[in-house]
Amino acid sequence: MSNTQLQLLNVQHEQRDKLIRQEIEHHQLAANLAGPTVVQHLLSNVGRSLVSLGKQLEQLDQHKSNIPAFQCQKSGHLHA
Repeated sequence: MSNTQLQLLNVQHEQRDKLIRQEIEHHQLAANLAGPTVVQHLLSNVGRSLVSLGKQLEQLDQHKSNIPAFQCQKSGHLHA
């Protein structure tokens, strides 16, 4: 094989490699757009955490409402 043929072959391989890389990048971008993004995943986790926190606060509020506001001690005085 001559030098010119080798150079031509190298250029062809480089072009083919470049096209393959571009196609891979294109497919990766398409997959990223089709699937859930990192932001969507984070928002989903934050949403679940807020729901859990809300439930805990409701339980705490119910528990507090069961505790009498004033307690009468043996002295007969009311204390807040």
